Amino acid sequence: MHDLAKSVSLDICYCQEEDEWSLQNHDTVRHLSVYRKQIELIDNEISKCKKLRSLLFIDGLNYETKLDSSSLRYLFNELPYLRVLDLWCCKIEELPENIGNLKLLFHLNLKGTEITSLPESICRLYNLQLLYLDGCPIESFPKLFTNLINLRIITEEMEISSMIPRIGKLISLKKLPEFNVLREDGHGINELKNMTRLRDCIKISKLENVKDKKDAAQACLNKKKHLTSLTLSWSMGRNTNPGKKETFIDEDILEGLEPHPNLEQLNVNNYGGIIPASWLKTENLPSLHVLGIKGCSNLKSLKNWLVPCQLLSLRSLEINCCVNLDLLPVEWIGSSSINWLIIKNCPWLKCPNNLTLPSSLSHLELDSCGMLDKSLPGCLMKVPFLKSLKLYNCQHVTSLPSQIIHHVRSLVLSNCAELQYLELSNPSIMEMLSIVKCTKLIRADDPSATDNKTPLERIKQLHTLVIDNTSLLKLPFLRNPPHSVGTLIIRDSTEESIFTRDVQGWLNGPENLVQLILRDCPNFESSSEELHAVINVKWLQISNCPKLQSIPYCHL
Repeated sequence: MHDLAKSVSLDICYCQEEDEWSLQNHDTVRHLSVYRKQIELIDNEISKCKKLRSLLFIDGLNYETKLDSSSLRYLFNELPYLRVLDLWCCKIEELPENIGNLKLLFHLNLKGTEITSLPESICRLYNLQLLYLDGCPIESFPKLFTNLINLRIITEEMEISSMIPRIGKLISLKKLPEFNVLREDGHGINELKNMTRLRDCIKISKLENVKDKKDAAQACLNKKKHLTSLTLSWSMGRNTNPGKKETFIDEDILEGLEPHPNLEQLNVNNYGGIIPASWLKTENLPSLHVLGIKGCSNLKSLKNWLVPCQLLSLRSLEINCCVNLDLLPVEWIGSSSINWLIIKNCPWLKCPNNLTLPSSLSHLELDSCGMLDKSLPGCLMKVPFLKSLKLYNCQHVTSLPSQIIHHVRSLVLSNCAELQYLELSNPSIMEMLSIVKCTKLIRADDPSATDNKTPLERIKQLHTLVIDNTSLLKLPFLRNPPHSVGTLIIRDSTEESIFTRDVQGWLNGPENLVQLILRDCPNFESSSEELHAVINVKWLQISNCPKLQSIPYCHL
């Protein structure tokens, strides 16, 4: 099929292969792609293709050779019918002013170039629809840039709104990753009013610069039916103590930012208010699947945010850095159908006696959650579909019995200082295991352990293992080395000898071990004997191990 396509399009399409150039009929070719660094072709060959419609420099022309503006200037004079120009990753520092000659141009890719500003003449390319600037160190835009009313995409990642006054004139724009609200003329939130074609996701930042509810409503978010993800963000570090004027203004602003019912994801960041917006309920947001509440320092309870029989479609909930939060809506959580629950950096959370997690939960992540981790492992008893469990800085967790993590495929335990008991009765299902800074977990010499010297069933599907102490390899479920492990990471170890004699043979077990990473091990001194047994490793990475003297020559 490839050969047939080349044969049929031979007269109008030409793709240079390797460093060869065999184009004969320059008059008929319409679409041309140039391979690697054949810059001399611009003057000698490409400029002869007078009726060219698309020109692509593929495979990264030029990581090695700089493409100067004089060559481009000559090219733009010779190819007036060009519609598509792809200069991705070319070493270009500026576009020549005569790019304005390309009146028919509708696609211009400048990703990864070194361009810091665009020429004024680009504002005359009224047919331009796609302009890609991601990865450019762009610092400014021309004054008349908003004349390009047919632009649909400028960037998919960068924040550009603060550099383009009155960006609201670009009513055809479909992608605007972030909009910064400023108090300067031409940068107010009202610029979003007529941008009804925006789609996918947008983050609206610096909302403290919005005056009031009426001002916020000018964004007309309820008319943007193609937006599926919305982040509403105030700046960090504002003094918004309860009762202050700013608190009530934030609540007023949030009320005016009602999104379209098609919204699927909502994040509220650094909100200074206490009460939620009245539109945060099922009848207004029937498709809302993901909710994130982050950095909202005035929240002490989420009782009014998450009410039973509301937000019925919600499947993912993240609560992060709500430093004064002390109560969770346990009734809502227990009656919900969420799959993902992430609670991080909420140090004053209490441990509710009646905390019940939904049976639908598949991913649970807790990090620095005050007393909430006291509810573990009991609250996990009726969560049969839990696939991923991540516990960070959970100082009250003492045990994780097998019936709790029977179906868990990914288990991450970090700085759980009181964890003493971990059992895997069905280790064959585990795929990823990380145990770091759990100093009481080493049970090799625990006389209470049942059949302590008998290895359990081999972990058949484990592909990644992360530890900070090789003594963990003596845990019953790890004593029989898994053949499936492809990556072994040892990090933050304080051991002088990483693989002591009693676990040295462990490295011979994994038949598929291809990657061994030693990272941030300040006391590790020698590896010649300890790593000599690693015969299958294809990738050995050692970083920040200052006392390391040598590594075996056979592994280089």
